[in-house]
Amino acid sequence: AAAGGGGGTVFVGDSVTDLLAMLSADTGIVIGTSGTLLRTAAALDVAVLPLFAAISVPAARPALGAGRRGVIYQAASWDEVGLALWAE
Repeated sequence: AAAGGGGGTVFVGDSVTDLLAMLSADTGIVIGTSGTLLRTAAALDVAVLPLFAAISVPAARPALGAGRRGVIYQAASWDEVGLALWAE
């Protein structure tokens, strides 16, 4: 959780073993293109969306994964995660 009790949780992972933690967080982010993670997410009906889809239109976030069991966001690198989380 964010300092001071505000905000939500973010979990950043890179493999299928991180999937449960990503889904448990307010925002789950996978770095890279783990084939095993992507196949497992598809089998579990979890949407994997580009990270910038989440930050481009924040109000649309709930609709992006409508009807799915969960949503995680995919980033190409730590640089992309940093830009998404800390850019102003």
